[in-house]
Amino acid sequence: MFTGIVESVAKVEDSKLDKDILAMTIGRPQGWELKIGQSISVDGVCLTVTEFTDSEFTAELMPETTKRSTFGEKSLPNKVNLERAMSPEGLFEGHIVQGHVDALSTILKIDQSPQWRTLRIAYEPDMGGLLVEKGSVTVSGVSLTIVEVTDKWFSVSLIPHTIDATTIGAKKEGDSVNIEYDILGKFIERQLKKTNRLGGLDG
Repeated sequence: MFTGIVESVAKVEDSKLDKDILAMTIGRPQGWELKIGQSISVDGVCLTVTEFTDSEFTAELMPETTKRSTFGEKSLPNKVNLERAMSPEGLFEGHIVQGHVDALSTILKIDQSPQWRTLRIAYEPDMGGLLVEKGSVTVSGVSLTIVEVTDKWFSVSLIPHTIDATTIGAKKEGDSVNIEYDILGKFIERQLKKTNRLGGLDG
């Protein structure tokens, strides 16, 4: 489990496609202790460390992962947001993030001032029930608060720290981002749909 609080930004050093498995090598942040099998959130995608050296680590991506994320695009990101799994004694500073990307979305518009930015991000209409103003959403591994929700897009605001400390600050209009909706919202929506189906059968 993660919290959406990015610890480091690292460069994608290399990638190799072996049939349908993508092996991606990423720069290892200074001071990070790693082990084989460790989970790391890479731009919001929970990946497993399969190899590592003093300067980099490698993770393998299955077809389902590349299909649902920016790692399936023709051009891989140059830099990625990294977060290690939350430790039991750690501070819970963001929200519950699984690292299971729900959708690949597009930044429609960026409004900015000298210090802050607001991003409008497209979403599929059937996902609207998972978005609420002042609720949480994960965008490329970053826990953000939803500012506004319309029928076609939702918006999030970036404070100066988020702009400087994550890859989100370098995104442009038309760029793709990984979206993970709040797991609590997904559970509630599923239970409501189940209850409605059962109610329909009883009626």
